[in-house]
Amino acid sequence: MILLHRRDRLGNWLFEYAFARVLAGWFGYRLAALPMPGFPGTFAEVRGEEVFGPGACWQGNWPFDAHSGRRLAREELFQAPGQRVTLLGLFQRRELFADARAEMREDWLRVEGALPVRANGDFAICLRLGDVYSTADRTEDGGRGRSGRTGC
Repeated sequence: MILLHRRDRLGNWLFEYAFARVLAGWFGYRLAALPMPGFPGTFAEVRGEEVFGPGACWQGNWPFDAHSGRRLAREELFQAPGQRVTLLGLFQRRELFADARAEMREDWLRVEGALPVRANGDFAICLRLGDVYSTADRTEDGGRGRSGRTGC
């Protein structure tokens, strides 16, 4: 089983979900991930083998073992590890899911309904919360910063 714990916000969720879905396909594992509102493809059940017991915990843009800090070799991403895999990273490396671009675009991460047409004079400014203040500025109870815990 691939167990996905989403982190941060929507953009990261999309990368995390795509990688989890790709891994579930490669390994033949069931995917356990919360669906994302507005993306109907994420509500689909991904069936496969359910592996219980001790599990691996992977983090990072390129997956590394959260317990040992060892970076996973490319070959390990194509061989089922025989244990549950918990994903806690951002996984924003194109090569991790480049072969699944068509499925991502047409099914998994397809947006519900048509996007509204904007006038030519419109523009958008995007501020990420981390650009405004650092995790050191966040309070312990209200902040969403990384605390150094793996969560596995």
